[in-house]
Amino acid sequence: MSPLQTLLEAGLIGAVFHLILAPIAAVHALISKRDSRAAFGWIGLCFLLPVAGPLIYLVLGINRIQRRAHRLELPGLGFGYERGRGRRPVAGVEAGLEPEIARLSRIGSQLTGHRLLGGNAIQALENGDQAYPAMIEAIDSAKRSVFLISYIFDTDRAGRAVIDALAAARRRGVDVRVIVDGVGQWYSWPHAPRLLRRLGVPAARFLPPRLLPPRISINLRTHHKILAVDACIAFTGGMNIGDQHVLGDGASGHKAADLHFCLKGPVASQLEEEFLRSWEFVSGRADPAPPALARPAGSTFGRVLNDGPDED
Repeated sequence: MSPLQTLLEAGLIGAVFHLILAPIAAVHALISKRDSRAAFGWIGLCFLLPVAGPLIYLVLGINRIQRRAHRLELPGLGFGYERGRGRRPVAGVEAGLEPEIARLSRIGSQLTGHRLLGGNAIQALENGDQAYPAMIEAIDSAKRSVFLISYIFDTDRAGRAVIDALAAARRRGVDVRVIVDGVGQWYSWPHAPRLLRRLGVPAARFLPPRLLPPRISINLRTHHKILAVDACIAFTGGMNIGDQHVLGDGASGHKAADLHFCLKGPVASQLEEEFLRSWEFVSGRADPAPPALARPAGSTFGRVLNDGPDED
């Protein structure tokens, strides 16, 4: 057989494979991608790049995280309209609410999986200058648990101070757990999870990218920024952990002004519950029961609204 005939036969076989695989991959993208732009982008790739297009979609385009979330009954870490399912039933409303507000509260509870809770105190903290010392003070006072999740956890001066406080709490016998995003950890070296594990602190990464088996999920990241201490005090807001949020240290370089909030009271337990759902997702281990509500610490009503990650 001449080289030309061999080439023609190989091309014919490739064309047959492409005619079979491309429509299958395109239909899968059409029915599984919620974002129409992503769907049509994958469809174009499948048809315009012979053989390689469907194979690339098979490796990089199929969402395997959704099946894992459903297996763990964590649809809030899945996709699409299923976010509101899979949480434990929520019943009852806070006393003292007007009837119209109480009805809205019940609807919100069913949609979010969290009750509207009174008895909270909320304090705004400007930049890391105010937030980090308050967070470290809360960690130092912890008696039962310290749970922290962050997209970026730098290992600079600010990050090391938090790491030292977490390690000290662990040595006191406190249940300390940390989650850092699998992409966000690469903003600093050495990575915070590695340093924490060296100090005996359980630390997990949220969906770190890998090639085998393939899992890229560049856009499916956790941007949660939660510190929950003893289910009675919690911190959340816009800040990651790092020197860039400390504006008053006199250091040069890129700085970012932002806000964080300290929450005391029953609503802090809802932030702890959200952390534990993420912990079950990354570790596969579930806690036996949700945290108990904390004692009232103020007069503010509040509830946690979970925001993803639920789209690739």
